Amino acid sequence: MSNNDTFMKFFKAFIRSALNEYQHRVWLLYLPVTILILILSINKYIDPNHWDFILSGFILAIHEAGHGLFSFFGGFWSILGGSLVEAAFPILFVLYFVLHKRYYDAAFCLIWLAYAFFEIGTYMLDAQVLALPLVTDGILPKIEAHDWYNIFSMLGLLDKSVLIGNMMHILAYFTLSTALGLAVWLQIVMILGSRASNLPQAFKASH
Repeated sequence: MSNNDTFMKFFKAFIRSALNEYQHRVWLLYLPVTILILILSINKYIDPNHWDFILSGFILAIHEAGHGLFSFFGGFWSILGGSLVEAAFPILFVLYFVLHKRYYDAAFCLIWLAYAFFEIGTYMLDAQVLALPLVTDGILPKIEAHDWYNIFSMLGLLDKSVLIGNMMHILAYFTLSTALGLAVWLQIVMILGSRASNLPQAFKASH
């Protein structure tokens, strides 16, 4: 079996599973979250550096917790730990929800992951100019506190920071589009399923 055949088999299984799970759900309960996902997506499409007070602030808190978690390893891993945990946390939630066939919840977590990718990409793009405000401003010199300046410097990739940062933003846009597409599609599935279930039995039988 080719990779393409494997992908199509997986994709068809996902479509069947999603239809079974969501076509009979109450779509109005999901509509406010779909609108929120749309707003969050539009904000990033317009400005990849858009800061959402709640979501971006939550991501920043996870980032700082990542530094604390990896501080036991010291050096390089302590610095990388912030961005690593920032991305890994939503990925774990996406995988959990997909495995439990909670695809709409996975879509929302993909928005969270996309925002994390945007934040990481923006941080990477700042590695040479050191212009972003940091939590440690006024405490540590920016050249010491900037994660990605230090990471790229240690890896000898500082001159490639803009390229890598832009690639991270491309990944973020792809993740964002996947999340938005999945949420809107599931919303449509629920709306159409609700309308079909309200049709007279005689009409449905004739079709």
